[in-house]
Amino acid sequence: TEAGRVDSIAFWWRCKMVRGDAAGTMTNAPSWAPSAKHIPQLGEIDHWRQSVCVLPQPARHAAKGEVLRLVAFHNDEDIWFRCLEEDSGSSIPSPVASK
Repeated sequence: TEAGRVDSIAFWWRCKMVRGDAAGTMTNAPSWAPSAKHIPQLGEIDHWRQSVCVLPQPARHAAKGEVLRLVAFHNDEDIWFRCLEEDSGSSIPSPVASK
């Protein structure tokens, strides 16, 4: 990877609609993603697009080759992410953006 600014996370999801649905019946993954290979490609454009979560400011700089640690949170309506800083140890940041 190259050095740069980290200010958002792009992601996709897979939904299991019924018990025993091992592969998941809904996804917003791009058609080339392994998690979407079992879903029939219908060719039409629909509303299931990939998602982006903008991280709280300020943006974080990442050095070339640096490994970043992310934490994902969710509730019944939202999914959001935070970057863990190297000096944070094992503490998990608050899911609420600080002002």
